[in-house]
Amino acid sequence: MIERAKLSAEALSHEMRAPLASIIMIIDSLLGNPSMSIDQKNSSRKYLKQVKAHANLLMNYVQDLLDMRQISCKQFMKKVSNFDPDIAIR
Repeated sequence: MIERAKLSAEALSHEMRAPLASIIMIIDSLLGNPSMSIDQKNSSRKYLKQVKAHANLLMNYVQDLLDMRQISCKQFMKKVSNFDPDIAIR
């Protein structure tokens, strides 16, 4: 039962990623559309930015679901890299 729920969560998160990515790309193109008048841009920009913020938030949730799935299945890879605090602070 639990394994089936995990598979369902993974399938659902993959099914949600594609539409969310499309929504984000459409919003980006609308925000950068040069053919919109100044009034259209000003009235739409506030709402488009709000929709984009929520779409990005949902995308982060979906990515977190996928990450949790990989961790629970021990399918994640550890990444070892050099870290220099002096460079990070600059």
